[in-house]
Formats: sequence, structure tokens, C-alpha cells
Amino acid sequence: MGEMASVTAIIDPRISSVSKVYWQKKGSYGDFQPISINDGKYVGSKTEFPSPILVVNFFCQKDEGEYRIVIDSYNKVSYRCIQLTVIQGGK
Repeated sequence: MGEMASVTAIIDPRISSVSKVYWQKKGSYGDFQPISINDGKYVGSKTEFPSPILVVNFFCQKDEGEYRIVIDSYNKVSYRCIQLTVIQGGK
């Protein structure tokens, strides 16, 4: 909590027709909302093929939830989800 959380996705480099890669977070109504990687909360995130990175700065309770990466390859949209959870630890 309060630290940076990051997730790196690896996209199969044999997929040569990737047109767009972006990140989303599941909203309170169960729908996925786009994440702006220019927002200070996500600064450091990248959408470059083949290794996009999601960075969540100052990770806190409200950041918990399901995130997904979306890969649009012109004729097909694929995605993978990950659950991020706050873990409190001691020193």
C-alpha cells in the first residue's frame, strides 16, 4: 500500500497485425473503463508492442480490482485480466 504496482504483459511477437494496445480497469458496475496512461496515477505505463506495462503509482485500497490489457489486431480483439490486491506487510 502506498507503493508502486506494475504488471508487464508479453504479447506473442508472431502477432504481426497488432493495431492498438490499451489498459482498462473494471468499474463498480462491472464494466471495463479505459485507463489514461497520461494520468498521474498511471505515469510510467506503456502500451508498446510486444511488452506493454501497467504502472499504478501510490497503490491504495481504491486501486484494488480487476485490470485487463486489450490487444486489437484489426480482425480480432483479445484481452487478459489480472486482479490487483492490497497486501499489508510488516518490516
